[in-house]
Amino acid sequence: MATEFTCFSFLPAELRIIIWKLCLPTRVTEIDAWTFNSLHCAPWKSQNTFMLNSMPPVIMSVCREARQVALKEGCYLCFRNKDSKNNAILTNACRPPCAWVTPATGILCLDFAIRYKHDVKMLVSFHDDLVKKFRAASISVWFIGKWDGVSDFLSMLSWNLPDELETRKEWLVNMMSIVIKVPKVLAIELGLFGMNADEPIKLVDASDHEAIEKYYRLSLKVLAAGEKPRWYFYVILEQTKRLQRWSEDVKNWWVAAKFLKDRELNKDVPDDLWEGLGKKPDMGTVRRVDFRHHPVNHKLPWVKEKLESMPILRPTIMFRLCLLDCAQEG
Repeated sequence: MATEFTCFSFLPAELRIIIWKLCLPTRVTEIDAWTFNSLHCAPWKSQNTFMLNSMPPVIMSVCREARQVALKEGCYLCFRNKDSKNNAILTNACRPPCAWVTPATGILCLDFAIRYKHDVKMLVSFHDDLVKKFRAASISVWFIGKWDGVSDFLSMLSWNLPDELETRKEWLVNMMSIVIKVPKVLAIELGLFGMNADEPIKLVDASDHEAIEKYYRLSLKVLAAGEKPRWYFYVILEQTKRLQRWSEDVKNWWVAAKFLKDRELNKDVPDDLWEGLGKKPDMGTVRRVDFRHHPVNHKLPWVKEKLESMPILRPTIMFRLCLLDCAQEG
């Protein structure tokens, strides 16, 4: 292996190092068994993305200098530690067991599938042990594909979860995941999945229509003659009002959860927490609370105080690169 990259030999060492750092991929490391919707991809093909996403950066094979930069900035992170109290959960949840992580740019993602067996609170609690190795953290809620997405989101989160989410000032919230199946040459050409298709999982701000349309146009390039684009792109690009409703409901849910917690601890709670007509909502389960008929009274000082502790929940769309022919049956 060459010591330096030939094209960079005339550049000062400091500039070469900066360039190599900029070439490092931004990885989204998933800590949960992935479940694909049959509309998107054959489940047996999901391992392709997992393995590609866990490998060291491509630039490590360019020259010794690039490899040194990559090794200094990142490392392999093994999730299955035999001494960890959460080893049983990690053994079932992590595929693959180890992944390459670059702390300065990495994102840790908990993919909460509706049928996931483990308690969400338990997942977030062991997530705290790993979070210091990542720049950002994400949870997934599968919102956009369901017209009752708000209730689906809330039903997956326990009333106690706000205490766990307070460990970070911001969470990326994956509202929907889309698999894009394109040849590697095309993926590299457009650069939407990093240099050399080295970032097979990308999180895009759900309100960034310009960025989403780029992935939409990429998907059009591989459609067969007469084939129509997937319906979910139309849903995403017309979702502004639904995202606003989601954001309002999440704030109401946060306050309601804090209300229950304080009441359980015999702390003072407001009697006029709810606005709207009719009897007060049943606080037994989240699904029974319709926040559109019973919104929280945000004028109360108690409510304002609770919302101050709420982290930013930033909606995103996950795009997953598949370099194989996922239309095949497994």
